[in-house]
Amino acid sequence: MSLLGMRHAMAHAAPVRIASDLSVRVAPLRVIALLKMVAYLDRPHDRERDLEDIGQILEDYVPADDPRRFGDAVPETIAFECRPAFLLGRNLAPLLDESERAGTARFIERLRGVGTDTTRSRIKQKGPDRWRVGDVDSDAQLDAVVDAFQAGLDSIRSQPAGASTSEGTDPA
Repeated sequence: MSLLGMRHAMAHAAPVRIASDLSVRVAPLRVIALLKMVAYLDRPHDRERDLEDIGQILEDYVPADDPRRFGDAVPETIAFECRPAFLLGRNLAPLLDESERAGTARFIERLRGVGTDTTRSRIKQKGPDRWRVGDVDSDAQLDAVVDAFQAGLDSIRSQPAGASTSEGTDPA
């Protein structure tokens, strides 16, 4: 079992009150997405649920009415329905070290259908409804989401050191 990314679960966890006398520390959604990617890469045929969850996170990372979908951080060329994936990539990028970035890149290659891997067809079956149509349009939709996620990851990497990522917080 790979522990890649686990350091973020501890470092970025925030307390969530479960009851008046009970709080638990919970990792933010961007970290959970990373851990699910790592877990899937570790044992893809046993981690169907992680693939389903990743699809939903890429689709719904921020709600449709969240002002960050319209903020200056998101290029106008990113389609409205792909902006959650972009923002996930943008929020995740500052956390990643070289090995975590490499793991994320391997996951993206699988989503793109590189080689004989079946991840692309499996996420289309398990992911959001609009990816399940099974036609060229659903392939284009998935490609646009993956491209947006990659663009979000790249948008922070290309920023100068110390640049602000105030829009880089997880949704509440």
